[in-house]
Amino acid sequence: MKKIMIMMALVLVGTMTFAQRGPREGGQRGDNRPNRDDRKEMIAERLDLSDEQQQQIEDLRISHLKTTSETKSQLDIKKAELEAAIKGEKPVDKLIGEIGKLENQLLDARVKHRIAVRNTLNDEQKLKFDQLKGGHHGPKGGHGYRGK
Repeated sequence: MKKIMIMMALVLVGTMTFAQRGPREGGQRGDNRPNRDDRKEMIAERLDLSDEQQQQIEDLRISHLKTTSETKSQLDIKKAELEAAIKGEKPVDKLIGEIGKLENQLLDARVKHRIAVRNTLNDEQKLKFDQLKGGHHGPKGGHGYRGK
């Protein structure tokens, strides 16, 4: 009996070891996407951005992160509160409304940021920019297809 238990434990540990997803070629996130610096260089090259444009876009990015970081933090808190309310069988309507409002604020900020970045480009660059897949969001919002 003891041998069977040991064998089952070894099989379980071995299975769990192989089930872990680590970094893959192309990125540190384990999802085959380039990291932020590589991505910035790739986009700058594809759009043929000048140094001035790259700096303007970086300034816009930093400003965008500053304005959205507080909202993202509030959203995380509200989502945690929602989970607690669900588990505690408390009313959730107010939290759902607050979460929706925060998500709309983030969407508004993302769209305005994209427009501001696009406005730094010349006409030829705008065409190339519009052909990019809208940032890092692929099909289904970057989640891919999970069905068969």
